[in-house]
Amino acid sequence: MTTIDLECPKCGAPGSAPKDKIHSRLVCKKCHTIFHLTPSGRAVPGDPPDPEAKKDPHAHHPAPSRKDAEPFEFPGLTRGPLLVVLALALMALGAVSLPTLRALVAGSGEIVTPRAEAVAKALAGASADAYKQSVLPGTEDDATRFYEQTLRLLAPVREKSPSKELETKVLVLEIDANQKLAQVVTYFTPKKGSTHVQQVTEVAADETAKSIADVTVWFSKDEQGRWRLDGHRCAGAKPAS
Repeated sequence: MTTIDLECPKCGAPGSAPKDKIHSRLVCKKCHTIFHLTPSGRAVPGDPPDPEAKKDPHAHHPAPSRKDAEPFEFPGLTRGPLLVVLALALMALGAVSLPTLRALVAGSGEIVTPRAEAVAKALAGASADAYKQSVLPGTEDDATRFYEQTLRLLAPVREKSPSKELETKVLVLEIDANQKLAQVVTYFTPKKGSTHVQQVTEVAADETAKSIADVTVWFSKDEQGRWRLDGHRCAGAKPAS
């Protein structure tokens, strides 16, 4: 069946639809916008024109709901673009620099991200054993100092959490493939009640609350080519709140 390439008229998520969906009522599963396709294949917000309304403009036609719309999922919106959206929001708040967006667009953050997330969880949970498993051999002493320094930084943020637990969000700033070096920033926010994920942008917007901390973590590759926390570099980079 012939399809038409299109984008959601509100959030811009890419996708395609069969040609027989022209003048059909569709809803984007990402942003829940109601839209329809014109004969030219253009996605237009709102309901398609009602042929019956043209015949009798004075007739009453009940407004349809989103339940009546055919769900339309855009396969093109993947984890990468979502991270870019987050980076743009943080850039607007002055919390993230331009290299963050470049790294995300290039997809380079996907390689080091799992290790960075493991370190972030270890710091958030004050788990020294889990933290040590990610440390680059030969940098253990500096890594220990960085660990203790970071726990002190996180203490006031932890106090703002009813459960004393922290949420984390990891963003890759830069990766130097030649030097096998990566710079990552981790945001720590209080876990608020039953909220499963605390949006970084919401917390960062309230600067007076002091309920967010960001920690810069450096990673280098070991002899096996695995990303490890570089204690030497981390100890030399003072975390900022």
